[in-house]
Amino acid sequence: MSGQAIRTLVPLVVATLCLHLILIQPNHPHAVGWDALLLFPLELPAILLALIALPASRALTALRAFITLALTVIVALKVADYVSFSTLSRGFNPVADLPLIEALIRLLTGAVGPVLAALAVLAALLAVCAVASLVWWATGVWSRVSLPQGLSLSSGIVAVAVNVSAGAEVGHVMKTWRLPFDPPGTAFTARVGVERGIMVRNTLAELRAFRVAVREDPFADQVGLLNAIDRDVLVIFVESYGRTSFDRPFYADLHRATLARYEAQLAALGLSMQAGFLTSSTKGVQSWLSHAVSSRRAQRVPHGNGDAANHAGLARGRTDGV
Repeated sequence: MSGQAIRTLVPLVVATLCLHLILIQPNHPHAVGWDALLLFPLELPAILLALIALPASRALTALRAFITLALTVIVALKVADYVSFSTLSRGFNPVADLPLIEALIRLLTGAVGPVLAALAVLAALLAVCAVASLVWWATGVWSRVSLPQGLSLSSGIVAVAVNVSAGAEVGHVMKTWRLPFDPPGTAFTARVGVERGIMVRNTLAELRAFRVAVREDPFADQVGLLNAIDRDVLVIFVESYGRTSFDRPFYADLHRATLARYEAQLAALGLSMQAGFLTSSTKGVQSWLSHAVSSRRAQRVPHGNGDAANHAGLARGRTDGV
């Protein structure tokens, strides 16, 4: 093989490998493993064939810009998904979870100081820019491949066919429709983009419906709704970090001893204490309504046991129930 052929082939191989790794990037901790490298992303041949099918033109530049923007955004969403699954056991919602980004920055600032937190944010921004630059370079390498007109037309036709196959696989996995066969690969990255697009649309629609419900609340201007209550009512929400504080010895010994000590103190005052583990209807945070509804299903358990996700405690008087 001549030196010129090697200089032409090596950038193509490296560009293909970069796009392959970006397309198979996992978004869940359980998906991380060497077998992930064996995945065949259907988007890869669709991208490469489309790049070599188009001649140098504004359309080709626009295609490269679209691919770069789409892959960069989805890479960021996959990272956010990975963090969210690791910490909250659910995917990242680009609309509802935006406040968590600011909370994460404040957490970093409090944990490592403002300088290191600022450096971490800067590193994250640079990583996004690096991904965008890498995709732009990789698509540029393949866009410079020149084929005879007949082969370019054939590449375009095959690119359309592969795109249709990728879209069909996405719909099949999302159960929008069912294919009579499994395509030879997976359009995982495209599916993440479609799922997050649907999530954004649904979340925005739910927020609009919520605002309408608030404006049209029939009880908003009512007075005296609580006048029939003849005693004090205490509604107590206890922030919880889950079963970890009761399962791991590093925390459990102290927490269980603390509960037992407070129970004895309350008993001396004529009060009783009840602890319960709740099975929440949601995973993650920001859902006090879920906790309130789930509390109806709370199971009474001894202070040292239990394996549900949330823990709640309350003090009760001798005669009044909650």
